Amino acid sequence: MKDKRRIAIYSMAGVYLIFLAVSMFKNRLNSAGNEYTFLMIFIIAFGVIGVGAIGYGFYATLKQAKEMKNSPIIETYEEDLNTSTEKMSEDNDDI
Repeated sequence: MKDKRRIAIYSMAGVYLIFLAVSMFKNRLNSAGNEYTFLMIFIIAFGVIGVGAIGYGFYATLKQAKEMKNSPIIETYEEDLNTSTEKMSEDNDDI
């Protein structure tokens, strides 16, 4: 459960960083000289980190989904369900 929350927080942080990069990019004309240079560096950094965080969120979500699909707990439950269904059909045959 903690992993799901962490992935969601990383994804939301990535979206926020991209939002900051876009808003900084829109206001870049108000800067000049060294301030403009640093602004461009941070726009690129925020954009790259934001895209990376969102990409990690998608990757981790797909990885968890694949692990849950192949989980032995689900397979055991399905086996128990099939076994109990077979027993029920055998009991009905006896009647």
